[in-house]
Amino acid sequence: MLNWYEACRNLVAPAVRNQQWFLVGPWVHGGTGAAYVGSAQQGELSYPDAAFKSDSMAIDFFAHFLLNQANGFEQTPLVWCYDLGKQGWVNPSVPLAQPLNTNLLFQANGQLGMAFSQGFSTWISNPKTPTPTLGGQTLAPGLTQGPLNQISLQQRSDLLWFETNPLTQDFTCMGRPSVRVYVSSSQPDADIVVRLVDVYPDGRQMLIHDGIRRLRFRNGYTINDESFLSPTEVAEMAIELPFIRYTWKPGHRVGVYIAGNSASRWDVNLQNGGPMYVAGDTLASQMTFFHSAQYPSSLQLPGNGLVLTNTPVEMSNLNIFPNPASVYLTIPGLKPGTSVTVYDALGTSCGTYFINHTHQIHPKNLPAGTYWIQSDVGRHAFQWCP
Repeated sequence: MLNWYEACRNLVAPAVRNQQWFLVGPWVHGGTGAAYVGSAQQGELSYPDAAFKSDSMAIDFFAHFLLNQANGFEQTPLVWCYDLGKQGWVNPSVPLAQPLNTNLLFQANGQLGMAFSQGFSTWISNPKTPTPTLGGQTLAPGLTQGPLNQISLQQRSDLLWFETNPLTQDFTCMGRPSVRVYVSSSQPDADIVVRLVDVYPDGRQMLIHDGIRRLRFRNGYTINDESFLSPTEVAEMAIELPFIRYTWKPGHRVGVYIAGNSASRWDVNLQNGGPMYVAGDTLASQMTFFHSAQYPSSLQLPGNGLVLTNTPVEMSNLNIFPNPASVYLTIPGLKPGTSVTVYDALGTSCGTYFINHTHQIHPKNLPAGTYWIQSDVGRHAFQWCP
């Protein structure tokens, strides 16, 4: 629908280009439970100020254009989008989706952060006991739709959990999040499931979106694209999640689950490399999820300025402080005269600096955001808030 709306505005006659309205609410499609388009209750959360917005806006639209009522509808903002984290309506401009400006790296200690990690993590994906589907965009009979608490998944050993430190200010994401994974499998095929959540200060892990991709289709979805894995192959693959407008609040964390099969929303992968959607024997797979400088699995979010708690970022025996910073950075482990290069989250060089006699550098003209410092002993991350 996002692509369709933007295409309509680009292709219609200029005289009616500003008469295309777009409503993005917090609703599930409906049909299998209590939640539906226009209801306040969605899963385990409630959005009272979104109730029946779709009905009232449609009635006003038709009254104006079909009944010639002078109700002022032509003054209505062209885009109404509901921010699920802030729980309120916003009126963004077109194009709606922001670029993937925030890059969070998966780390060995279960953290999501800005520093490269080492090594890998593993789990066993067993199709006979797939991880359960908990909420989301499902229309499967018997499954509850919408945002549900994912905390019960912590009891399972067949998935991986990663989270950031608490945020110190609002972080707004608008667009399609994407998770780039580097994985290997002891079997020729497997699924990778991603669940993106908001970790509340009280411990709840409320689902925002989930997505899945089958490893045999990592290169595309035609017969010629189909490719199975060898046990020694490291596969690179992106799992793109649906469009969201979401704000994580201060004290909240960004969390991600990585797992294999998710049932019963999606077809269970037998993992034997055979035909799909048929009955048959299953094969358990040893899954390896890489998070290193060579294989940097990452969560990419469409939004700028993610700021974590004011904790020094450590690598080897070095600290960086203050972090976040606004005027200068102190790096006591580097000698005066040492050169360092600052990179943005996309890897673009933002300049080379030299450590002064107070072990500081003073970056200039940097927009707010997350950055790396590259020194001769490693890479170090910081948040810049001028």
